[in-house]
Amino acid sequence: MTMPDLRWLAFAGGAVLGWVAVAPLVIYIRGLFAKDATKSDGVAVRLMIRLVSSVAAGVLCFFFVGLVAGGWGFGGGGDGVKDGVKDAVKDAKPGKDTGKGKDKDSGKGTPEPAEVMRVEVLGEEPLKKLARGGKPDLTKCYRVGRKSAPLSLVDLKALIRGRMKGEPPLKRLKVTVYKDSPEPDLSSAVTDLISWARDMNLIDKGFLPDEPDTTAPVD
Repeated sequence: MTMPDLRWLAFAGGAVLGWVAVAPLVIYIRGLFAKDATKSDGVAVRLMIRLVSSVAAGVLCFFFVGLVAGGWGFGGGGDGVKDGVKDAVKDAKPGKDTGKGKDKDSGKGTPEPAEVMRVEVLGEEPLKKLARGGKPDLTKCYRVGRKSAPLSLVDLKALIRGRMKGEPPLKRLKVTVYKDSPEPDLSSAVTDLISWARDMNLIDKGFLPDEPDTTAPVD
């Protein structure tokens, strides 16, 4: 579920909560300070209170979800994850030379076909270098394009799904595991990605990741 979908779902839930719970509470509190007013309230006044409470609660829930996710407004997430995915999308544009798909012997980069995306699985050491002195998030170990920020598996799946709906649609996934990457056969970072990609028909049953005899390049 995308962030906009989640926000509108929160809005709907907040609206229901406002109608069922908040409005009666507002009416009750109003009665404590203006008993004569509540006695004279008609159906229209009570309905208006319910509507206002419902909308207000929905709007609060909508923006609360946006704040928790790291951004306001009606778009996606905030600068952190959102910018990382944006960079990955930019670097993974069809036909662009991202430095992937290198020949193991010559080391010369060649652009991937438009329907192919290459994902690098990075280990702890290159992630530390990319963090530049900060603490690396080892769950964000997937890189699509040398200049893009590493992504988590959740964000990578969202990126891939978007490319599958693009034009031309993504049809194949390539995975690169370096000498300092997690162990391909033992690490869930690699096996979970391959298993999911197989379920999405992006790789064959007997798929094996590319394993160049070098460490991950970190600019």
